[in-house]
This record gives sequence, structure tokens and C-alpha cells, in this order.
Amino acid sequence: WMEGFRASRLGQLMWEQLKLAKQPDYNEQQDMDFFRQRRLHSEGEGIRQVAARFKANLMAIVESSRAHNVPVMISSVGVNLKDFPPLGSLSSDLSKAEPSQEFKDALGQGERWQKRNQSGKAIAAYNQALDLEKGYAEVWFRLGQCHLALKEHEQALGCFQKAADLDALPFRATSTLNGLSAEVAETARSENVLFVDVATELNSRAADSAGIAGREFFYDHVHFNFDGDYQVSSILCPEVVRLIEAKAGIKASLQEVPSRDVVASSLGWNRISETQLYSAMLDSMSHPPFLDQANHTNLIGQLKLWLRHEFGDLGQKDIEIGLKRFEQAKKDYPIDWELPYNLGQMYSALGKHQEALTAYRKARDLLPHSALLRFRLANAYARAGFPNDARTELESLLEIEANYAPAIQALKSMGRN
Repeated sequence: WMEGFRASRLGQLMWEQLKLAKQPDYNEQQDMDFFRQRRLHSEGEGIRQVAARFKANLMAIVESSRAHNVPVMISSVGVNLKDFPPLGSLSSDLSKAEPSQEFKDALGQGERWQKRNQSGKAIAAYNQALDLEKGYAEVWFRLGQCHLALKEHEQALGCFQKAADLDALPFRATSTLNGLSAEVAETARSENVLFVDVATELNSRAADSAGIAGREFFYDHVHFNFDGDYQVSSILCPEVVRLIEAKAGIKASLQEVPSRDVVASSLGWNRISETQLYSAMLDSMSHPPFLDQANHTNLIGQLKLWLRHEFGDLGQKDIEIGLKRFEQAKKDYPIDWELPYNLGQMYSALGKHQEALTAYRKARDLLPHSALLRFRLANAYARAGFPNDARTELESLLEIEANYAPAIQALKSMGRN
């Protein structure tokens, strides 16, 4: 689908925008071997050290804030449980590089039953595998899928959480870390220290997913999509207001959390922006460290099909709506640098270089210390046919961040030309 999208007229315009959104200098050395060598056992010393340092750092933040009479809000962290298989699984026995053949046979039998939609029989096989390897993350995830298929929602949630906790590449917040956040907040409890259980609340709001957060709120494992961002913001907003009221001794003017549509309009959110972000995430998930996930190829294929279904009808009207929303939001919130920045990306993708320059310059003026903004502006100058201005902008960037590799590389390239 992606190749077809790129081949279309709109796709050619938008793909240019997507390329701009990617990191300029991808680290090719971080291949799957790099990540496999850094997997962590859930019962290993590395994980225990992470938890101990996390707690110590959080306690230090709380104590420092209390010493200066600054309110503190601590929250648990919601993650994609339902739709994100573990990035890595390890044998329960630290001395083993691989689990036993008996375990592999039980896992394979479970997979075969699961593919035939025989969830009950698959559960029996997976439990047999767990009798041999209690800590193998992938089995817990597959077990969660089977319980979900049988509408055994509570069991499914427990299995998905266990899979995340055992993930050998633990980029997601675990129940241990979320528990430590709650513990620190409880220990320091006062009117200036508040705990918000975002993870539990986010799960409860995943009504269409039986109370288990997944793709409806996340692009991948941890990055919220627009709806996820909105849900977390709506959970935190009333609590922030409460802290401000207690601290300042005033009644805030906020009567209710703004609706999703109001927030979307304020941010200039539109289908073009959504396409950009989902496509960038698709590209990211096609590289390490995602490649060892169970059914990774199928997951990427499903995401491509979903993108085609949701955004296959993009057209000129969507472009016009997107530009209009950004322009209006920029007028309504003139000090928000991200609005002109995003507008500049869209104009650049559409080949409207002068409009892109105007937008990028506005963003740079609002956030002059940002190396990324200046690099994008330099790129826009070059595309618009102003190489001297591009060079000047790159040189100004290096005065702010002397080792910014993309700028150094760009200047060398311009020098050769």
C-alpha cells in the first residue's frame, strides 16, 4: 500500500513531508543484534537497579519540590498492553540461552490452536508452556489474546500486563515502576503531593477493547496517538487545576475539560497531520528494535491495511481543510511555535516554498534556541532557491549547538557544490 500511496499525486506531495519528519541521521549501528545483546531479565540485577534508581530519583524530586513549597503531581504511565507483543522474551533460567525443546513444542502447539481460533485449546497449550517457562513474555501475551477472544477480560488484562512486565526490552512502564510511583506519592502524601493513576484510568476508558488499552490510544508501544493524548490530558487536567487552586487559594475558571473537537481545532489537527504521524510510526516499527516481535510481519501488514482503509481517500479537500485549520489555530494561539512549524511542514510538502519559509521563520522566532527548527528553516531556504540564506541559518544553528551533525553534513555538502 505504501508504494501505491507514494505513486499517487497526493502521495508524492505527502511523502516529502513524511521524509522531513524523520530523524536526519538514523543510527544504522543499532540493528537487532545491538538490542538482543541488551535484553534484560525481569528478575535480573539490571532491572532491580533500574527500579531502585527510579524510586530514589522520584523521592528526590518530591523532597526538593516540597522544600520549595511546589505542588507535585505523580502519575502512573499507561502503555499499549493489548496490541503490542513484547519486544523480547527470555528463559526463566538465567543460565539458559534458549528455553527447552519441550517448551518450544508446547508454544508451537498453542500457536497452531490459536490460528484456528481454538482459544480454549490454545490456553491449555500455553499454560503447559508456562509450567516450563514462567517468565517467557510472548506466552503471556498470546495467553492474553486467547482470554480476550473468549471475553474473559479480567484474565486477559492480567496476562497482557504480565507480558509487558516480562518484556526483555522494557521500554514500557511496568507495574513495578507504576507501583513505586504510587508508593512514593503515598509516603509523601499531603495537599501538595497528588497521585493520579493514569494507567488504570486509561484502561477503563478503552471501552471498545474490554478495558485494556491498545491501538485506540497508541501509535506503537508508548507513543500516544491524538485520542490517547486527549484522554491522558483530560485525566490530568482537573487534577492540575485542583493543585493550582489549593496552592493559590483561588477558584479556577475551568468548568469542564474541553471536548475532543475543540482541542483538535485549537491544535490545527487534521487528517493530513494524522496520516503523517501514522506513516512515520509505520516506518519506525519496520526497523529495530521491533523486528523480533511475535507476528511482526502480520502486525505491519495489518497497520498498512488500516491506513489504507482510513486514509486511502485523501484528496485536495483534506489539504485545504488542513491548511485552513493550521492558519486559524495560529491566529488563535500566536505564541505556540508548533503551529507555524507544522504549517511549514505542510506547505513545504505541497511545494509552496514561500509560504513554508514564512511559517518556519515564525516558528524559529518563537523558539530561537531550537536546532531542529533552524535546520528545517535552512532546508526550506535551500528548497526555495536561497542557498546563501540556508548557509547563514545553518551557521547560526551551529553557534547554538556546535555538534549538530545534520547541519555539519549539510554545510559540507553545500561547500562541495
